[in-house]
Amino acid sequence: MEEERIDSFNFSLLDLVQFASRPTEFRDTYNFNLTKGQLEQIYRNWLGRKICDAFPNEATRQTFDIKISYKEKVDVEKQVEIIRAMEKKLMDLQVLRKVQEALSLANLYGGSAIIIVADDNTSYYEPINSKKLKSIQSIEVLDCHQIRPFVQGYLPDPYHPEKYQLIPSDINRRITSKMQQDIGREWLIDADRVIRFDGVRLPPDLMRTNNYWGDSIFISVYEEILDYLRVYRKASDFISNPNPFVHQVDGLREIIATKGKDKVKEYLKSIYEARGMLGGYVIDKNDTFTFTNRTFAELANLLDRYGNKLVAATNIPYSILFGKGAEGLAAAGTGETERHIFYQNVMQYQEIVIRPALEKLVTLLFLAKDSPTQGYLPDDWHIAFKPLEKPSLKEELASKQIQATIDSTYMQMQVITPQEVRSSRFGNAEFSYDTILEDKELNADAQANQVAPPPEVIAQIQQQLQQIDDETLMSLTNNTQLQPFEQELLQAEILRRQQLREQDEKKDSLLYSEVDNDYMDDLQEQSEKVLDKPYNLLINKIKQRLSELPKDLTQNEILSAIDDLYKELPTDAIADSLTRQMVITALSQALMQNEG
Repeated sequence: MEEERIDSFNFSLLDLVQFASRPTEFRDTYNFNLTKGQLEQIYRNWLGRKICDAFPNEATRQTFDIKISYKEKVDVEKQVEIIRAMEKKLMDLQVLRKVQEALSLANLYGGSAIIIVADDNTSYYEPINSKKLKSIQSIEVLDCHQIRPFVQGYLPDPYHPEKYQLIPSDINRRITSKMQQDIGREWLIDADRVIRFDGVRLPPDLMRTNNYWGDSIFISVYEEILDYLRVYRKASDFISNPNPFVHQVDGLREIIATKGKDKVKEYLKSIYEARGMLGGYVIDKNDTFTFTNRTFAELANLLDRYGNKLVAATNIPYSILFGKGAEGLAAAGTGETERHIFYQNVMQYQEIVIRPALEKLVTLLFLAKDSPTQGYLPDDWHIAFKPLEKPSLKEELASKQIQATIDSTYMQMQVITPQEVRSSRFGNAEFSYDTILEDKELNADAQANQVAPPPEVIAQIQQQLQQIDDETLMSLTNNTQLQPFEQELLQAEILRRQQLREQDEKKDSLLYSEVDNDYMDDLQEQSEKVLDKPYNLLINKIKQRLSELPKDLTQNEILSAIDDLYKELPTDAIADSLTRQMVITALSQALMQNEG
């Protein structure tokens, strides 16, 4: 009997599950729209606020960069100046903070909008006139209870109405007071002046029943939020009383039957009053007190199960939603992989939801007359979101090393210059992986304005270039670290060596030139008259010796051999001009035959 009574006071883990699954008055509203007050009450809870703000906060936690490219020639410093001026305008308008605010309101209520307060001398009922646009004065954030699509009849595309209507309120009166142009009695604004955000997108037919806005994010996760909070609250009660007691009253059933429950209550009340006065319990000698010990081994797993249900419903990692990693059985498969998937989802959220809004705002800021470009829209520009996950020092150094290798390769190929690498990587406050190409004509002017080095330096470099071999000299042409005057000296040395080679080739061509056949016949006839037979024999002997020379001799070696053979002729024969010419002709023919 005592064992059974102890169990009746021990709130089991199964009771927690059954309690959370019981239908309540809140479940009746699950399939219907929640009121504005109910949504705000959920948002005031820590869990509801985290669910509502998770994606907007993470998507706008890091800033973004504006990248500009021009078809015409623009100085790099001027380009950086334009970008910084645009960033200042975005900061003055608090663009990132207001986008985050609009996204959170869209998640909370189902829709929100940013009103572009532009000075363009055009009615707000009409689209923004970019040709008359002087400036963007401010951007204002409204929720779907302060602005609504203006619908007359059937709206084919609920997401793209032609006009919006401001709902009279204090905040809207403040906004209209900033507008330079008249907004009209109906407070209608053209859709071109509105940037719209929806919470959970709905099919067109459902939107028409929802005032042409999306759903609150809480509609789809409302049940999961209530389940988790109920289980968490009961678990807290469970932990706060770890050692419940069982008071066994002798003859309790008979006392209730004969004297009623009121007498039992009075008896128990006196016992607890005695505990407050004496610090202990005063009971009948036949009554007993038994204290039980509760175990919490499975409590963490139970909470994690309900937490994972929320994770699945919201696509928000456990560690972000609850500020810690899952424990027990729910810990499997969580951690860095879970966060990486979440950041991939946030990046997709940035591309689909945030990028169109930012591109529209930046475009208008460029087109305004007070912009850094004075109303000119660059040929090619885009927005680059900064990484959500900050790499470790090791990963960052590895990335920079890879970039340095790429830069070195491009510099060796003369695709980019060291100045372009230096300006691109270290020209801003932070290291950048984007490469900005400088104008070649500007670089040429800068090189022309460089001061020439002293003459002794030039002479020293010329001497060093003359001492190196041809192969090393040509390899220096790929060195991008050379100064302009060093490159000029290098090219001059290459040209000098080329001219020397051409002169040597001309000298060799005189020796190899073909002799006219008629002239050779005339010389042969005269030689037979002038020269004795021994001289003819000597010439024939020289021809024979030339024909016996190895075929792999160089030109210099062949010329040296001819010179030695020519010296063997008698002095008187050499003195005779006809004989000398005859010998040279014979030697030339022999050399040509030897090469052939």
